[in-house]
This record gives sequence, C-alpha cells and structure tokens, in this order.
Amino acid sequence: MRMVYIPPGEFLMGSADDQAPREEDESPQHRVRFTRGFYAGMHEVTRRQFKAFVEASKYETEAEREGWAEAWVGPHWAKVNGASWKAPGFSQGDDHPVVEVSWNDARAFCDWLGEKAGGIRLPTEAEWEYICKAGTQTSYHWGDRSAEGQGWCNVADAALRQKSPRWATVDWTDGYAFTAPVGSFKPNPWGLFDLHGNAWEWCLDGLREYVAAIRPIDDPRGPETADRRVLRGGSWDNLPDVGRSANRADNSATYRYYGLGFRCVMTVRTAPAAQRGLRESRAAPPGRPDLR
Repeated sequence: MRMVYIPPGEFLMGSADDQAPREEDESPQHRVRFTRGFYAGMHEVTRRQFKAFVEASKYETEAEREGWAEAWVGPHWAKVNGASWKAPGFSQGDDHPVVEVSWNDARAFCDWLGEKAGGIRLPTEAEWEYICKAGTQTSYHWGDRSAEGQGWCNVADAALRQKSPRWATVDWTDGYAFTAPVGSFKPNPWGLFDLHGNAWEWCLDGLREYVAAIRPIDDPRGPETADRRVLRGGSWDNLPDVGRSANRADNSATYRYYGLGFRCVMTVRTAPAAQRGLRESRAAPPGRPDLR
C-alpha cells in the first residue's frame, strides 16, 4: 500500500454560501487545523489488498455472512442474494477498488493491517476533505466546473450510458462503465488518486453537524459511536456534483453496495525526516514521502 505524507496545516472545511452547487449540511464553512501530520493512502484499497486480508484472517464480510448486497443487475441495481465484494454485478480486476464493503468491513481491514504496520485506520471526515481539496478551495481539485473533469475522475459517463441508457450521465467518456483500476486518472495536487469518483469512501466519523467557530478547530472528529457513518467522494455511477470536495453523505455502518469502498490513513508520531526506509514518491509533491 503506497502512502503519502500529509503535513500539518489548516483549511476551510465545507462550502461557501455562494458556491454552487452545494447542500445545506456543508455549512457553516469553518477553519480546521491539523496539529500533526499523517499518511494517506495514495489509492483506494484494492481487491488484491482486500483479498490478502480475507485470506490471512479468514474474515467474512457482512454481505457474505448475511447472504446479500446491492449489486448491479443489467441496466439498474437491486438487492441480490449472493452478491459481495467478490461479485458486485460487473467484472473487476485485482487493481480495481474493492466495493460492496460496509463500514464494519473497512474497519476490520484497518484493524488487521494496523496490527502489522501500526496506526492504520479510516480517515476522519475532516482529514478526508483536507486531502481531497489538497490546498484548493474549489468544488473539485481541478476547479469549479464539473464539465472540466474529463481525465480527472471516473464518474457516470457515456460508457455507463451505453450499459444503461436511462442513467443520468455526463456527455464525455472516462473509458470505464464501472470501476477503473486505481490511479487511472490524474492525481490531485498532493499526489492522491480517485478522491472524486471511482468508489465512495467510508470515513471514521459518525455524522455530525458543522458549527461556526471564530478560531480554527483542532483535529475534529465526529461521534465515536453512531449508527450512521460518513461517506465521501462519489462513485462511478454518480454525476460529478455528488463527488464534490465538500459534499457529504452517510449511511448505516452495515450498508454495502457496488460503488462503496474505502481508503486508509496512518497516524505517525514523528516527522518523516526522522523516519528510515522512506523514499520520495514520483506522484507526490516534494517533501511528501512514499511509505512502502
């Protein structure tokens, strides 16, 4: 798993009142400060990585234990008996993002990997938006216009419309009707891929309301215990607006469907310069090492 060091810093979380499109739960916009750096997965967790976890731990996902998941069926989706991360209703390679995983499944993967590497977890919602915006304040890390997203993201496009003519799609094609291999599109300014589209990503937090603050809020985190968990980034079956940097969604911790995956972050106690065995990533900006 390739990880990029994200330094401490501040950013404006949420969307401005005059930014369109936007949803009410994206306000009030407020300043967030990260007092410590952390590592973020360069890519979404892949099927290959998830398979290694399953084989080593003998873990069964909630879809497998309960015998069903929401899967792609022809030109639409449905609750399908036997559907799981192994069978989402379309073909995937090992380098595609794993989907059909619940928050509980993603947390189990992080706990397992954390036993080996230490400090592995899901990102908080604030961390997720920080790495998605990557120093920008626009709706997407490429700008404010979704029409300029070609080459940047895997969303509901002309390739999907060929499979499902009534599905709402953009006019351009990204070359993939369903999921794409991770890293197939251009990275954001911090060298991270697929934060817009490809697969929704679970966050650690339970859903919370934003509050206005005069001073920066340090290292915010939502409720530890919650029935519903935050989702960010949109999927291959969504229009770009759904995957905007500030857009928020949530669902039950047991929910799983064909466009839902996750990415890991890693907590660190020392600055990367003090680390050994680190090397610079070609995809990352200067000073953001790649941990293997």
